[in-house]
Amino acid sequence: MLLVIAFKVILLSLLLLTVLVPVRMRMFAAFESVAAERSRPFSQHRAIGLLAPLARFLDGIVIPVAEGAQVRARKDLAAAVTLAAPLAVFAVLPFGGRYTIAGREIELVVAPVEWGIVWLVAALLLSTCGAVGLFGDSTARVRYCVASVSLTLAAGLALTASVMVFDSLDPLAIAIAQDDTMSTGGLFGSVFPDLHGLRLPAWGIFLQPVSLLLFCVCTLAIPHVAVLHRSGETRRALDGVERFLVETSEQLNALVIAWVIVALFLGGGALPFVSTSQIVASITPHFGHGFATIVCMGSHFVIFMVKLLIVTAALEPLRRRLESLPFERVLVACWRYAIPISFVNVFLTAQWLLGSGDLQ
Repeated sequence: MLLVIAFKVILLSLLLLTVLVPVRMRMFAAFESVAAERSRPFSQHRAIGLLAPLARFLDGIVIPVAEGAQVRARKDLAAAVTLAAPLAVFAVLPFGGRYTIAGREIELVVAPVEWGIVWLVAALLLSTCGAVGLFGDSTARVRYCVASVSLTLAAGLALTASVMVFDSLDPLAIAIAQDDTMSTGGLFGSVFPDLHGLRLPAWGIFLQPVSLLLFCVCTLAIPHVAVLHRSGETRRALDGVERFLVETSEQLNALVIAWVIVALFLGGGALPFVSTSQIVASITPHFGHGFATIVCMGSHFVIFMVKLLIVTAALEPLRRRLESLPFERVLVACWRYAIPISFVNVFLTAQWLLGSGDLQ
């Protein structure tokens, strides 16, 4: 079982590193300075296309860093952990739903883990622990840890409210639950009786908009070590392999955030007001149930990827803005606003669910 999961993670990692990461790099190449491009003898050539990760790896190798064996081993391990953490998240994040073909269930997720949300938060913390080893002094390590752990805590609390609404820690189950519509009567109560008949997609963005906002801001504000290295904050030079690992992990972290938003808040691969059963039922009389299910599964996968690219592009300006903020300002905002608001959101969600929280 573990070997099968590992094999699937490797295949998904190859897809991300050879397709999605280069696409994202090209989408936002305008943000990079011309000097940075000229310092890269391999990746400055736009014709390399899908070989961009390999070219960036070769860029760093031609600039070796002389260090002791012990220090370099620690840095290599730390850089590897920063890359392994976001890759581990993709094992539990769905890119579709659950389908039945010829009596066999097919789930578009690498590892359907019932406590996948816990896995997600743990991976965010693991990425922080790995990045600590890349800092040159203890003061920088403490500042980075406090800021990153605080923001991860706020993001975890934001996801807690969504978990309470969907009553599941399984990202796949949450994605499947959004393949439906909900009545707005429970939202407005007796205030707007004319809106009781209105129905909306049962997406997390409508059920937990505060959680979505908190998760976006907190995860994008987590200081990534690749950004700090470029600005000189790490105070320690990285060799080619380490630079490749941390810069690739930066790209993957951005995809992880967008992936979580699409899967948990934007209905995954589902279309609004069009459920899986409706798609299959409309095609089955003409081509059979098996073919209809395959078409539905393929359409959900394509829709998911389109949503992923749209969300990635939409989040980029906010991510760039938050990256420019200093540690102290981010930390103060986290403890003064983000964490208290997250606790209040969890409390109000619990009260709502105990009262009139049934929207179906």
